[in-house]
Amino acid sequence: MRVSNASTKIWNIFSSKNQYTQNQSNPLLDELEKIILVYMGSKIMVTRSELEQHTNHSGRTIGVKLKHLIELGLVRRNGNKYDPKQTYEIIE
Repeated sequence: MRVSNASTKIWNIFSSKNQYTQNQSNPLLDELEKIILVYMGSKIMVTRSELEQHTNHSGRTIGVKLKHLIELGLVRRNGNKYDPKQTYEIIE
């Protein structure tokens, strides 16, 4: 059930008249953030290192993108921000 709810949320995020992608000249979500959200939609929870491996981007880049997604209210961090085993999930 959670994965299908996450998939629905991802579909809503990527729809053409959405607040996150509406302005095509300056969308709120870049391509890497979209890739991260699609990957997260296929899992219940993910770690930063999983995202690094999946996207072939550095930990710093993934961290910046996750921070932006958290600020937009799309993703939630589970655990202390200094915890090496923290996970992330899509907010439903």
